[in-house]
Amino acid sequence: MRTFFEDLGKFLGDTTDTVATKAGEIMEVQRLKGQIRSFERENLEDILEMGRRIFEQYQSGEEVLEDQKVLCEGIEERNEKIEACHRQIEKVRGAKACSKCGEPISENMAFCPYCGEKVEKCHETEEACCDEEAEDVVAEVEEVEDTVSEAEVEVEEVEEADTTEN
Repeated sequence: MRTFFEDLGKFLGDTTDTVATKAGEIMEVQRLKGQIRSFERENLEDILEMGRRIFEQYQSGEEVLEDQKVLCEGIEERNEKIEACHRQIEKVRGAKACSKCGEPISENMAFCPYCGEKVEKCHETEEACCDEEAEDVVAEVEEVEDTVSEAEVEVEEVEEADTTEN
């Protein structure tokens, strides 16, 4: 019987050592994976900064490579769509952009609180004005839906690239 308990004690001791070794390995792997994620984030920040600089060069009229130009044109297109979304938000909130400074102002204001510009009222009948606004809203909603679809495709491409890299 004593041999049984000695063997059991040795087995438990060996198992404890194995578990402790595996736990240490797991902790080391997790620590290294954390470092990898940190390095990847730093790389992403540098890549974003590099892209921002190239886009600024493009905007200022400096020469950029053709493939960079294509990317910059895509950014400009999305920026225009972002502006359309901002205009849509203004309409939903019952505001419009000031014709002089572009700041959002309530439609019932007589003057822009930012620049003092007189706010022009709709001179048409309310029904015709509302119909025109409804058409604008529908067009902008369609633009937003297109933007969302394009963004979803881009996200899928990025996710595929991430899974390919890993």
